[in-house]
Amino acid sequence: MRLVLQSAWRNKLQASVPTASVHNATLLVARFSHNLFKTHKSCDCVAVERCRRIAVHKAFGLGKIQNEGENMSRYMTKGMRAFACAVVFFAVQFAWVGSSRAQIVALGASVVQGYGVGSGEAFPQQLEAMLHAKGKQYSVSNQGVYGDTTAGVLARLDGAVPQGTRVVILLIGGNDVRRGATVGQAKAGTGEIIARLQARKIRVINAAPYYVAARSKGMVLPDGVHLTAQGQRYMATQLLPSIN
Repeated sequence: MRLVLQSAWRNKLQASVPTASVHNATLLVARFSHNLFKTHKSCDCVAVERCRRIAVHKAFGLGKIQNEGENMSRYMTKGMRAFACAVVFFAVQFAWVGSSRAQIVALGASVVQGYGVGSGEAFPQQLEAMLHAKGKQYSVSNQGVYGDTTAGVLARLDGAVPQGTRVVILLIGGNDVRRGATVGQAKAGTGEIIARLQARKIRVINAAPYYVAARSKGMVLPDGVHLTAQGQRYMATQLLPSIN
């Protein structure tokens, strides 16, 4: 085995260094290999490879080989530093991506939900599509619930408007009056919703004027309350400039 090692390394050395140096180096490799193999007769392949490295380093005057454990420790330290830097880098990237996809929530009752129109025709979905068409990758969550009131919205507010929400489009209060509350009470409930959202630094857009405008233009279903697909699109178009 020692002869095979010497021959293989002599061939490799001849390809990269002068003949005289190869000859001298080979003699030293052979000498060190012989001595080391005496010591490591029971070595496995890893130990044999270490013997070879020691012989070559001695032969070419490369100095004392540092302890391999120290080398491994140095490599591990560098690797951990690189890993830590990578973690920080990706954390920053994900934070940037999250902020660039600002969360928008449309909050209210059946008009927000899109009652009476096809899937994807409610104004929250149409608004999201319009934003995407302008290159703004914002998400618009439809949190409209049929028959809901200001009290119902207050009860589900934290779940409907999660952390990270930047804008809430609010349209609520009509069902309060239909169920016997006064206009003043409906406004008070709406005001409480707005106050809680603003306390969380969330911008609130009142969608009621756009709903009233759509109704005045005749964009309503036969029930006189819910909007047609055209009316829903009108609301999305009117809301679009408010999202910046």
